[in-house]
Amino acid sequence: MRTQFLRTNITLILFTLVVSISCERETQRIDVTSKEFLKVKTILENGQWAWEDDYCDKNPQKILFDLDKKTMILTLKNSVEVDGKDKDTFVYTIRWAWKNGFRGKIIGEKRLDKNGDPVEWDLFVVDSKRFYWRRNDWRKNSGSKTIIKCSPKHDEVMKN
Repeated sequence: MRTQFLRTNITLILFTLVVSISCERETQRIDVTSKEFLKVKTILENGQWAWEDDYCDKNPQKILFDLDKKTMILTLKNSVEVDGKDKDTFVYTIRWAWKNGFRGKIIGEKRLDKNGDPVEWDLFVVDSKRFYWRRNDWRKNSGSKTIIKCSPKHDEVMKN
């Protein structure tokens, strides 16, 4: 019990530290065709992603980039309801990039920030097996739950 408590607290502290460092780095913008961003692209395109292990079986995500159009395409195995319609593909226009992520805007985004503008999303790659999101109207040191890379056994899931 105590070990689990310590492990959870250490994970939370490390996550907060990574978020804090990532926030500072986001101001160091780079081109989407730069060697640094191509590493981000390769990590995200290499495999499938999910909110947690059971989602790797239920509804994994696949990510592809079109750098000529400065877009990222996120495709879910199964559609989800968005604004009363089923949707399985989300296209993000990449506004700018930094060494470990980018800021993007979902094409057709209906959610608005406090200024009445469509929200934008920051994607932060933690390492080759984890990334997370942060909306532009969230606090600087906040973020979504970590999205994990699914094990290789799930690579066939999106093909079926």
